[in-house]
Amino acid sequence: MDKFLKVEKNDTPVVMNETGKSPQILVEKQENISGSTAGAGSGEFHHYRIQRRRERARVYHIEKEAKLKQIQEEFEKLKEKRQKDTDEKTKRKSERRSKKKTLLRLKKIRKHHELLGKSLNKFPNDGSFLEKFMQQKSLNNTES
Repeated sequence: MDKFLKVEKNDTPVVMNETGKSPQILVEKQENISGSTAGAGSGEFHHYRIQRRRERARVYHIEKEAKLKQIQEEFEKLKEKRQKDTDEKTKRKSERRSKKKTLLRLKKIRKHHELLGKSLNKFPNDGSFLEKFMQQKSLNNTES
């Protein structure tokens, strides 16, 4: 009696494709053996049809789930790829903007220094710098 009450686990073997991408599930055929009596009664065909219909429905659902899973995996890969591309594009544009901003700041500073230098340098570039510098220095000393 114990051997009839034992429930065996249905370990369905999983086999990888040649490409190694998605596994295929091998489904073992279930046979409903009615008994050891010789000959089938009039209701056996109906039982066979019902069992065949149930088996077809089970296999259909297994295949449908596998297909949905594969579609979902492909969608996730595509989504990740698009996100990665978008992030890279955003990063490049951000770097370009910050570089442009830095160059504008440097240009502004350079322009400020040129204006400051022109206002400080009141001597013409004709070789008389030392004489005019000494004159200006002496004027500054007398004023203070």
